[in-house]
Amino acid sequence: MTRTAIKQALMARLADQIELLDIDQRIAVEDPEILQDFRPVHPRGAVFVVYDGTVYEDNGLENGVLQDCTHKFQVYVAVKRISIKTDAERTLYRFMQPEQYVEYVTEAIAGLVVISDTRDKAITIREDKFMAEMEGVWMYQITVDVAGGILVSETTI
Repeated sequence: MTRTAIKQALMARLADQIELLDIDQRIAVEDPEILQDFRPVHPRGAVFVVYDGTVYEDNGLENGVLQDCTHKFQVYVAVKRISIKTDAERTLYRFMQPEQYVEYVTEAIAGLVVISDTRDKAITIREDKFMAEMEGVWMYQITVDVAGGILVSETTI
């Protein structure tokens, strides 16, 4: 399965899970062209996925290359923080806070299995962390690994 197909599978899963939220809590699933100073189009916020590279492991064969690889993705959650000051507001407005979106997104994709013709690939969450706040939009990064399969080649000298 290609890196693009894995990214699309992650985005489709996120879109499906976000649809399950109450309409006032939904955020957009975006695929931004420019990441620097990202601002969500949706008024509440957005989530998006970025391919972050592949790590290859050397298995030490003398006459060839047999390497496991792991694809790295970053899932970004960028949402506006809503300030709720009173119990009446808390009852009236049921807005999720940024860290609740991080938890929701993490639970939505953790353990997801991406089906491949060679072997199925489980998604593993490595970490989530706060990145920045810009004009009320809080940005979090969730690091995700996907087992990528095996790179095989023979060497002839």
